[in-house]
Amino acid sequence: MAKKTDAVTTATQDVTWPRIYVGPSIPKGYFKANMVFADGLDAIAQALVEKHPELNTLIVPTKDYVKALSEVNKVGSRLHGAYEKALLIKGE
Repeated sequence: MAKKTDAVTTATQDVTWPRIYVGPSIPKGYFKANMVFADGLDAIAQALVEKHPELNTLIVPTKDYVKALSEVNKVGSRLHGAYEKALLIKGE
């Protein structure tokens, strides 16, 4: 059985870069729609992911961008749910 990891660990370990954020822009926040992370998350982004794990779900490999956008728009999907939660984040 695969070992479970938390979202923050997944965001920084054992993933390929670059990755792209497919969520909504966050007012007064660090995440912008379609923002690309070339070499990992910086300290600001990491802090927001720790506070709002749904943001990590919305950071996908660039090679999966088109597939992820399709899933974001599919009501009931994992990415759609994360997107909806991200919409509720007020700028921090």
